Amino acid sequence: MNMSCGDNGYFDECKDIKSDTEPAKVVHNEVIGLITVNEDPALSKMRRRGWYLASRCTVHVCNSRDMFVEYHPLSGHEVILDNKNHVEVAGIGSVVLRFTTGKVLTLSNVFHIPAISKCLVSLGKLAKIGLSMSFDAGGVIIVEKNRQTVGEGYNEDGLFRLRIVEE
Repeated sequence: MNMSCGDNGYFDECKDIKSDTEPAKVVHNEVIGLITVNEDPALSKMRRRGWYLASRCTVHVCNSRDMFVEYHPLSGHEVILDNKNHVEVAGIGSVVLRFTTGKVLTLSNVFHIPAISKCLVSLGKLAKIGLSMSFDAGGVIIVEKNRQTVGEGYNEDGLFRLRIVEE
């Protein structure tokens, strides 16, 4: 899948996507940087709905279909993880993050990958839309160009988890 077609949202007009009659399996060749963390399964389940900042992640990734406000199912698409495993992309769409600051951020072109344990926000994608992040040992602040705070996060065992209003 050529993500340049997905960036504008017009998958049906993309000449690089194979037609349904071709038997080829499409593999998305971007690596999304997932971190392998050994943790208690109960703790992992609790973290499943949390959103974490990922510096090596080239796309936003969500593991839960019900978090999407706009969704397009996909079949035959995969991504390759850091550990060289291939995982299926079930769909692509938009997710709305409501920060505890009261601000709302809509993430576009989010990959739905049910097999991952955490939802990931790409630092590179945030920077591309003009947001900047300031990190310290305790957490992170996400700000707009006008210096308004969009959201915050905290350090959770070395990973930066966003402070999102859970619904």
